[in-house]
Amino acid sequence: NSINKNLIYIINDSTAIQSQVYFSIKSNPVNDMIRYKSKAYNKYFGGGMSSIVFQEIREFRSLAYSAWAQFRRPWYNGNNGHFIGFVGCQTDKTLEAILVFKDITMNMPQKAERIELIKSSLVKGINSQRPSFRSYPSIARRWKKMGYSDDPRKDQVSYFKSMKFSDLVDFQKNNIYNKPMVISILTDTTRIDMNELRNYGEVIFLTKEDVFN
Repeated sequence: NSINKNLIYIINDSTAIQSQVYFSIKSNPVNDMIRYKSKAYNKYFGGGMSSIVFQEIREFRSLAYSAWAQFRRPWYNGNNGHFIGFVGCQTDKTLEAILVFKDITMNMPQKAERIELIKSSLVKGINSQRPSFRSYPSIARRWKKMGYSDDPRKDQVSYFKSMKFSDLVDFQKNNIYNKPMVISILTDTTRIDMNELRNYGEVIFLTKEDVFN
């Protein structure tokens, strides 16, 4: 479904001492170049202890016990990609965690000096993931279904070796920046300033039965 404004879905759990906060952005249709750039973006922004999310949310501010983000690519080109993020934090830190997470997502901190490590890691990752002999036929069939006539990792390696940090900046601006964000929260609502929460979008209350079967 098309989302044209910021929304917040919230489920109240009076027993919760921690908040589970999910972030979602529907992005643009994906092509090969977006696939390549998104892999680099994921490693830079949301993956591992050296990522922006980990450092800004956990290491520098101690706002959460868990935090991650990634751009998820669809199986086929032409379908939309999705940005997904998560923060697990104490209930009294929920609003600050949302503020920081949304800020770094939309206004991505730029640490251009990290690009060489990212490039090296991506290339090494591809080179180390050599398929076993028995898995080649199924992998080749999968690539063919996706529209490739050759191993797509060849072009990936070539791109990663020559990519620039500005490619990550362009990817974030074109595929994530200023797009409507949906925030889903499971928390004890009595421990959150609901008026302040409304600054981040229209609040819609759900029950556990609405979500969990």
